Amino acid sequence: MPAGLSGADMRKRTLSPPAMMRRNQHQPIEYYLLDRVRCEGALLGYLGGEPIRAAAVDDWGRRYEFAGVVSFRADGQYDLRCVKPGEFIVEPGLIYRLQERPSAPSA
Repeated sequence: MPAGLSGADMRKRTLSPPAMMRRNQHQPIEYYLLDRVRCEGALLGYLGGEPIRAAAVDDWGRRYEFAGVVSFRADGQYDLRCVKPGEFIVEPGLIYRLQERPSAPSA
């Protein structure tokens, strides 16, 4: 390993773009987090004292439906294997799935 580079730095340098596009444990957690969303809809329960709502909407109007709760690895980090394509994490560890928009009727 070149001097001054940590193992994490080497992994960043050696991953090819197609490898970075796959969802895996090596991607930064930021790829999975939804930020600045407003939660709405029915109250489904609570997690850590925070309400779980049926839906979340982002700044662009995309709607996400509640899909579950992310589990944690032994090191306390989110277990990203729980998060499927089209799903994202909203703190404090809720998984929301992007809803498909209905297509416009054809003329």
